[in-house]
Amino acid sequence: MGNCFKSQRAAASWADDGEWEDEEEQQQQQHLHEMAAVEKMERVEVKIRVTRRQLQELLEKAAGEGKGRSVEKVLAEMISSGKVCYEQEAAGWRPSLQSIPEADES
Repeated sequence: MGNCFKSQRAAASWADDGEWEDEEEQQQQQHLHEMAAVEKMERVEVKIRVTRRQLQELLEKAAGEGKGRSVEKVLAEMISSGKVCYEQEAAGWRPSLQSIPEADES
């Protein structure tokens, strides 16, 4: 009768570091790492520069009109009407002056 006993545990494998690990747990960890990588790829960071006047206008439009417009919608309008600047931080700052001419000492 003991020959028909079937184990209910997940299959286990011998890990290199000398511990037993479940294959199912390894698959779950791999899936979590893949999901984290996808989230990092989808994340975009945006810097928005506004003048004080634009910020004041933004806050007045969002709160004061009573239309229930969100700050995000007003910002989207401002972005679509403004200029876009792409800056590369990795390049670093470089002076615009290439060389300084020496003055004659005579």
